[in-house]
Amino acid sequence: MTIHDSHLPRDPGVWPRRVFVARHGRSVWNKSKRVSGQANPPLADEGHAQATRMAEALADESLHAVYSSDLDRAIQTAAPTAERFALRVQPSAALREQHFGIAEGQQRDDPESEIGRLWQARLLDREHFRMPGGGESYVEMETRVLEWLRPTLAAHRGENVLVIGHRNSTRVLLGALLGLARTDVMALPVHARWLYVIAPGDEPVGVWSCSLRERDAGRRVAGLRT
Repeated sequence: MTIHDSHLPRDPGVWPRRVFVARHGRSVWNKSKRVSGQANPPLADEGHAQATRMAEALADESLHAVYSSDLDRAIQTAAPTAERFALRVQPSAALREQHFGIAEGQQRDDPESEIGRLWQARLLDREHFRMPGGGESYVEMETRVLEWLRPTLAAHRGENVLVIGHRNSTRVLLGALLGLARTDVMALPVHARWLYVIAPGDEPVGVWSCSLRERDAGRRVAGLRT
C-alpha cells in the first residue's frame, strides 16, 4: 500500500490543478554540514539566490496559495514567490523537518563521536529511530505532514499551490502526491536545486522537474529529477 492510496482522495475532481513542491534553499548550516532538524538557521546567500530563481521560474504561472514550514529557512525560500504573486506565505509547523533531538546543530560525520554513532544507529532503522533529547521518528513526521496535506489539497481544488518543506517533509509530500511506497520515498535524494511540478489529478500523475541552478534556471524536464 502506498502513502497516496492510504491518505489521499482518488477523485481527480478534488485535487489542485498543480502542486509545486520544493525543499528550502541552502542554509548556513547546510554549508557547514550541521544537522538542522527543527533548529532555525537562516538561508545562506546561495539559498536566497535559489529562492529568487524559483520566483522567476514561476512568473508565468498562476498561483493561488503559498505554504511553507514555519522555520525561517522555509519562509525565506517561499517569500520571493509569494511577493511576486501578491500572496502571503502561510506557515505551518506540520511541514517542519523531522526533529533530530540532541543531534541538532551538531556535526554528524565523525563516526567516533556520540552524534556520529547515534546517526549510524538511525540509519539502521530510519522509520522508527528517535534521537535522544526529544527526537521524532520518520513515521511520526510523516503522519503530521499527511494530516496537514489532505485538507489543504481539498481547499484548493482546481488551483495551483506552492509548498516549501525540508528534506524529509518534502519526501513525504512527493511520495503522497506521486503514490510512492514509504521505502521508495525515504530513498529519494531531495536537493534545493529542483522545484517539482506535479499534476496530481492526471492519470497517470504528471510530474516535471524545474531547475533552480544558476546555469539553467527555469529549465523543465519530464519526470522526477534528483
